[in-house]
Formats: sequence, structure tokens, C-alpha cells
Amino acid sequence: MTKTQAALLDAAKLHGGQAAIDCGSGRGALGGRVSFGARERAALHKLAEMGLVEITNRIPSVEYNRGNSIHTTTIMYRLTPMGANHV
Repeated sequence: MTKTQAALLDAAKLHGGQAAIDCGSGRGALGGRVSFGARERAALHKLAEMGLVEITNRIPSVEYNRGNSIHTTTIMYRLTPMGANHV
């Protein structure tokens, strides 16, 4: 298990078995490339494949600034019984 996967499990345990991550990409206000949350998204999907978490909701959004846009997705997840007992 990677440190990112362990951190996602710990975050959910700390918040009553539920948590969320943000990930996205696009162009910032001055035209620079913006990308964030890719590592967390990949780790979360791997945890879901392992059966430790269940993805409960995805909320896509777009932020516009000076003609550029950043596409963001908030992914909510909760621990499965197996994930809650994982050490």
C-alpha cells in the first residue's frame, strides 16, 4: 500500500468513514497549465478495486477565469467494512 492510499484511508477514518478528494486540470487565469489531484485520484481508484473503499458520488464543475477554464471533480468515498478494519 502506498503512502497516498494510507493517507486516504486515514482521512476517511478521521471523518467518520467518509471523505472526499478534489482533482482537476485546465488553464489558469494567466494561461498557465493547472493540474492537481491526479495521484490521489489514482490511489482512490486502486483502493476501490481492492474493495477497501466505495466511491459514492462524483461532482464535476468548471471554473472560468479570464477566458480560461479549470475542470474540477470532487470524488466522495466511504470506507467498506474491510477498509475500516484495514491496519
